Formats: sequence, C-alpha cells, structure tokens
Amino acid sequence: AVISNSDLYNTYLPAFKTLVTEAKVGGVMCAYNRVDSLPCCNNPFLLQTILRKEWGFKGYVVTDCWALSDVVSGHHYVQTEAEAAALAIKNGVNVECGASMKGLQTALDNKWVNAAEIDAALRNNLSILFKLGWFDPEGSNPYDKIPASVVDNEAHRKLAYKAAQESIVLLSNKNHTLPLQNTLKNIFVTGPNADATNVLLANYNGNSGNLTTILEGITNKINAGTTLGYDKGCELTDTSKQSMYWMINDADAVVAVLGLSPLLEGENGDAALSEAGGDKKDIRFPYAQLKYLRALRAKTKKPLIVVVTTGSAVELKEVEEIADAVLLAWYPGEEGGNAVADVIFGNASPGGRLPVTFYQRNEQLPDFNDYSMKGRTYRYFDGPVQHPFGFGLSYTQFSYSNFKVNTSTNDFKCNFTLANTGDRDGEEVVQVYVKRHDKKDAEPNLQLKQFQRVALKKGMTKQMSISLPSSSFLFWDEVKKEWTVYPGDYDISIGSSATDIKQTERITIR
Repeated sequence: AVISNSDLYNTYLPAFKTLVTEAKVGGVMCAYNRVDSLPCCNNPFLLQTILRKEWGFKGYVVTDCWALSDVVSGHHYVQTEAEAAALAIKNGVNVECGASMKGLQTALDNKWVNAAEIDAALRNNLSILFKLGWFDPEGSNPYDKIPASVVDNEAHRKLAYKAAQESIVLLSNKNHTLPLQNTLKNIFVTGPNADATNVLLANYNGNSGNLTTILEGITNKINAGTTLGYDKGCELTDTSKQSMYWMINDADAVVAVLGLSPLLEGENGDAALSEAGGDKKDIRFPYAQLKYLRALRAKTKKPLIVVVTTGSAVELKEVEEIADAVLLAWYPGEEGGNAVADVIFGNASPGGRLPVTFYQRNEQLPDFNDYSMKGRTYRYFDGPVQHPFGFGLSYTQFSYSNFKVNTSTNDFKCNFTLANTGDRDGEEVVQVYVKRHDKKDAEPNLQLKQFQRVALKKGMTKQMSISLPSSSFLFWDEVKKEWTVYPGDYDISIGSSATDIKQTERITIR
C-alpha cells in the first residue's frame, strides 16, 4: 500500500499523535506499507521527522512482524535483508519482530551501518528495561509488588462489562421491538455465533476463565419461568448445513446471533475461513447466514432480533429489512453475553455509536487495492449509506437547542442545551463536526473534532459546553508541506452522527 503525506497527516496521524503523546507509550510499531515510496520501517520522514522531532517521542520503535523481510520480498526496495536491517537501524528502529537483524554483522562488514548507529538503537531498549526495573535487586521496584490477584479480578470484569455494554450499537428497532420483556414464555436463540467464545475475543487475545457467550448471557437474564430453546441453525459459510429447530413454532421472540468471526476476518493467516487469508476483500454478509435468516423469517411472524458480531463494517441492508431489530455487538469481550442480554431486555439502554461508515453495498467502495482515501469514510464518501459514521439509536430521544459558538478565545466554546425528551434514561453521544464552507477537492467533506458521552435521566435537561481548540481547523497542505489554516467560513455543527446534524453555526476565520 502506498499512502500520500496528505492522507497520512489529515486522516491517520491526528489520532495516533494523541495516543503517543498523551498516553506516554513506551513503544510504537512501524507498519508494512509505504508512505510516498518509502517503506515505513525505513522511513526517516515517519520515524525521525514526525515521531522523534515533531512529537518528541523518547521510547522504542519495533517493526511489525517480518516487515523488514517484506522490504525485500514485497516492496523490492533493497536486495538483501541485511540492507533492510541497516536502513531500519539508521532511520530509528530499535527492535525487530523477525529475523532480518541477524544480518547486521554483514551490514556492519559492508559499512551499510556503523557501530555507533547500532549502539544508538540499543540505547533506547536498555533505557526501557532500566525503567521497568529489570536490573534492580528483587523487591526494590514497584513492579515486584504487583500481586497475581490483579489479574481477572472483579473490578476488571466490571470494566469489561462496561466496555461491552457501552459499545453496543442499536442499528434498527422497528415498532419498538426492543427492549423485550424477560418474562416471555418462550425465547428461541439461534445462530452460529450464539454460543461461540471466539466472537467474544476476536484476534490478538488472551483467554479468561469467565467467558460469557451471548446464549449464556440471555440465559442469565431471563425469568426463571421462561423456556429457552437453542439451536445453532447454520454454519458461518456452509450453505448445506442448516436446520430449523422445532421450538421456533412456539417462540414468543427469536434472537439470531449472526455475522463475522475471527475465522472470517483477522490479520493475514489468522482467519481460516477467509477467502483472502484474513483481510477482507469485500463487506458482503455471509450468504449462508443470510439464507438461514430468510428461512427464520418465513417460519415465524414473532419478533426476530438479530445480534451481529463483527470487527468491521458489513452489508446489512437485507438483514435489516428482514429483522425487527438489529444490535451490533462487535467482539464484546468476556462479559459480552451479559452486556448484550441487558440491552435486549432493557436493563441497559444502548448508547454505542459507529466508529466507521456502514455502506449499503460492496460496490460502493473503491477497488480493494486502491489505498487512497478518495471515496472512503464519511470524510470523502458522497453516496447513500446504510448507516453513517457516528450513528446509533437509543431507547429514548434527545433534543438539541440554543446552539452558540463563542469565538472570543482560542478554544472556541460550543454551548447548547441537551434534553432527554423520552420516557427512559439513556446516554447520548454528542458529536462536534467542522467543515470549511468553500473547501478544496482534497479537503474532507466534514471532520469529527470532539465528542462527549452524556448520561441523562428521562425528562432531564443539561447545559452543555464543549471546547473546540484552534488546532481543529488545521489542514496539511501537500504543496506547502506544512500545517495550514485556510481563511474563510467554517461550519461548526453538533449532532448525533455525521448526517444527523441538529444545529450549525457558521464562523469566519481570517
């Protein structure tokens, strides 16, 4: 993949800069791809100009696994791994995940790198190890005093539940199907992901002794007098193995847990059922599951709720046409089952919002091998979408009023009134967007600059003030090679998603 500096600065780096500079991370990883023709792990612009000089990063840089081998075999940037290792050392890499650094002696003999440069790379690593207390006498640093009881304790499980519950997105809810009563006589749970633990954990995961599947979560939350039926129903992708369990005829509600899993998506080589080996080549919903969902709908007229597990955007147009309600659970972690069940039965109100755009169909996206931002994300996509960036329904309603932007300070103040006008408690995620009125072609349609999650009890009103720093108007100018604030009119908007804008005020920057 080749990414331009403009895309890098205006799309990828702002969030990463916040992570590196504010979270005080000890290490960062250089990627597989190229930026302006240079592999990231051999790239002085990324590793020196931005990371070390602009951001003042003092930690270590580690390569993505086998990225230096890829510089030879994939990018064909140099002829040998010893050369790739030498360039990495010279440009600021400290640690390798791979085996190319074994060629450093050859690189040293050929004077592609010198001993002082190798020592400089090693110095960062030793500094981190000293900070971690590796060379201190046992018992003399605070890390020695951390007990095993901090692992998988009650506080951590509560945090896992909170993260799962707050991330669940209610995508559709026809005729207020949700929440369900937990006192229904019969509930039928089905789908290949209903009783699967891998959809809780996704990729790059540890394991837990307290994994609660969605089936188990629903079982935990129903009334003692409710009959719960379960049948897997279908496989992830095999259209020939499908069954229609008899209890569906008696069910007062059906919950189908469908979607993707780590078997269908993940890093290259991790997903056994992926046609591309891991990375997704398209966003189509698995046909076998769509076929099963059609059969479910034909079999019952009772409420049909679909819980979607996924780590990325998928086509959901037909799923939402068939289902009475759709919940997006992502890969929700060890407490995911309990969190999903609480949202289904109304013990918790959904407040999650989409961090990506959900398109209507796969054909709306550029070619899989096109890595430019044109036609992608809410910033650059102009067509109709299934659900916009920032979207998420609630069991209640919110209203916005009295929006005013105070421009008298460097940090502009977005003042407004937020009210819960529904009959249930809930959480709203207020989003602040910026758009230049007379934007150039390379500039985004609009950009999310701030957001805030607000819990409001039913009937409650709150006076809100969200600060918008002057840096919100910066744009990386590829011609000038610098951050620029273009003078002119800007629209500052507040709303519930990138397309559900409640109020807008125009300001002028000179």
